[in-house]
Amino acid sequence: MKKALFIALTCFSLSTSLQAQDSESQLNTGSVYSYLGLGLPVDYASSLAGSMGLQGVALQDYRLNNLSNPALWSQGIYTNVNGGFSLRAFDATDNLGSRRNSLLQVSQFQLVLPVKRERIGVSLSLAPITESRFQTAQDVVIPADQNNSGSPLEYRVNTSGTGGLNRLELGVGIRIARGLTFGYAPSFIFGVLENTTTYNFEDQNFSNINFTKINSNYGFGNRFGLYFNRYSLFGENDQLAFGATFNLPVNLDSESKVESDIGSANIDLITAGEFGDQDVKMPMEAALGFGYHFNQQWLVSSDVLYQNWSEYQGRNEEMFTDRFKVGFGTQYAAARRSSPGGFFSRFNYRAGASFDTGSLEIDETEIQTYMLTAGIGIPSRGTGSSIDINFDFGFRGTEASDLIAEKIYGIRLSFNLSELMFLQRRID
Repeated sequence: MKKALFIALTCFSLSTSLQAQDSESQLNTGSVYSYLGLGLPVDYASSLAGSMGLQGVALQDYRLNNLSNPALWSQGIYTNVNGGFSLRAFDATDNLGSRRNSLLQVSQFQLVLPVKRERIGVSLSLAPITESRFQTAQDVVIPADQNNSGSPLEYRVNTSGTGGLNRLELGVGIRIARGLTFGYAPSFIFGVLENTTTYNFEDQNFSNINFTKINSNYGFGNRFGLYFNRYSLFGENDQLAFGATFNLPVNLDSESKVESDIGSANIDLITAGEFGDQDVKMPMEAALGFGYHFNQQWLVSSDVLYQNWSEYQGRNEEMFTDRFKVGFGTQYAAARRSSPGGFFSRFNYRAGASFDTGSLEIDETEIQTYMLTAGIGIPSRGTGSSIDINFDFGFRGTEASDLIAEKIYGIRLSFNLSELMFLQRRID
């Protein structure tokens, strides 16, 4: 038993590599980089913004909900509900092999109520803000002179994790002047991250070891937004819009514990400084964006997001750095043409691109992401409702410095249901 306990403590003190091994596809597993900290940030705010590679802080459309900017909720005409799901695949490669992961998830839920049309709107939403879903494997050999067993000790380390943080939010958007709106949204942030590490030994004289780290978090957030637009600046039907948001830092109450199995023995481990009650600080966030409608059909938009993850306090904080994300996209709304057309004129077409420096810096290397996006909106005739299909393709990370490069493929299906779907029609 003493020998097993010694090996357990030795294994527990080792740093687990992020190297992926050759394997069959892993279902319900995302990016390996979501292992660190509180998981990778989730930026998706609306089907319109997502298909244009944007945050969407300056994208207003009364037919489509948007979580990115609380000020936009004042612009509503219909009562809108939206939700959906996404499927993503990650092809991860490093200098040892490759692996494919697949992740199926439910998107956010948002309900927007126009208390006073185009003046005051209220939003209720539940959405993920970070996600952590991963699986890694590593083969380890401890030389005989380092393990007190008299022979080399071989074992495999399997690490998996699930969870993330979610935001339950109730906010309001108010028009305070012609073309100018303000929004505020308080929220409750909560979530559990669970990481399991298993050590499987080749030598039957050693017991397999299993550690499960459970981290529970909760806190309160505050978001603010501004939106400004002007019509008919350079033509009869054009519109110029600017948006800005600011999220205050969030202090989370965090409670961690470690459960372990060594052979048939169950041991609860608490290590001061790493586990137990902790204070975790999430970063401040700010975003700026603009949008320009040439007419009813053509739209271009761009925005930039900043998060000061260098001020993050919590697990792996030494690996975090400030994050910038820049996106640009366009939409051609063929369905809004005044004159009828053929089959392809019934849809709205979108495309965009984004560059993300990422919030992680490992061995002085930023984990950057390049993403191309495209989408199609299928509006319902006679209502403001639609079904939207978005596609993603991108690259994250690098194989340099023994890190991992990922190819990302994604498809997202969103349902946007307007008031006309379930209440008496009020607007023609």
